[in-house]
Amino acid sequence: VYGDRALLRGLDGKLRFGPPEPFDVMPLRYDRAYGGVDTTALRRRPVPKMLQELARAVPDLPIDTDTPFHYARNPCGRGFLIEDDEESVAAVAVPNLEFPFDWITPERLAVGSVHGWVAAPLPAAMDWQSAAWFPRIAYLGAALFPPDYQGPVREAELGWAAADLPEIPPLTSMPEDGPRAEFVQAASAGMSLARVVPGEMVELRNMHPVYPHCTFRLPEEIPWVRMELAAGEWTDFEPRLNSVVIRPESDEVVMTWCAAAPAGPDFQPDDPDEIRREVSWRTGGGPC
Repeated sequence: VYGDRALLRGLDGKLRFGPPEPFDVMPLRYDRAYGGVDTTALRRRPVPKMLQELARAVPDLPIDTDTPFHYARNPCGRGFLIEDDEESVAAVAVPNLEFPFDWITPERLAVGSVHGWVAAPLPAAMDWQSAAWFPRIAYLGAALFPPDYQGPVREAELGWAAADLPEIPPLTSMPEDGPRAEFVQAASAGMSLARVVPGEMVELRNMHPVYPHCTFRLPEEIPWVRMELAAGEWTDFEPRLNSVVIRPESDEVVMTWCAAAPAGPDFQPDDPDEIRREVSWRTGGGPC
């Protein structure tokens, strides 16, 4: 994590970072990580026809932040350039955040072409991702990969995304199939797990404002849910833990649950809000 830095060009013509400014607090958000939009390139060139067609097919998709001149992995960040000419360099801000296994250097800011984003630095942040960001948009077959690109994809190498991302066909060509299930995963790449259970041990390193090393267990309570799907007939629902949000600065943990049960093809309630439901919490096998 760095304080704000300037992007300078030396007498030898090479770019370098200036010294970081001191800071007390730095938000670990995507607007501080590598990414953003090359405003100079965006002003110079039009949006590709493929994205125009996708916007018409899926009107609710925020496609306006998924042009080739926005960084596909993080269109709201800073540092992303197509070319490092003087006009482009003058308009860019240097990222504050980077992964220790994927250093950001001055020569990596500019990717050289609209397809060069694939090899660009990964955005180091842990927030939620938009449906129009990579890798999520790749599960719609709408990622702007280089022509005939076969990989590798950095997220797949790290185990953060499916290995077949470049091979997924456009959703517009197979609308009856619907998107891949991975598309609905809104957590940052690398922040999703197959399963997280109550009582799980959590370890934080260099994330808490006071303690360099912090461990704790998630609460063990599990919701017990049932609904009266038919008059006088109660159905037990299976509880599922959807997300765990850790807020070290306020010593808070937020766990979001849902519950699911199969419903028959004839289940069409007049008013779903009128269905009676019960929720209670259990720990260690008993109610609480």
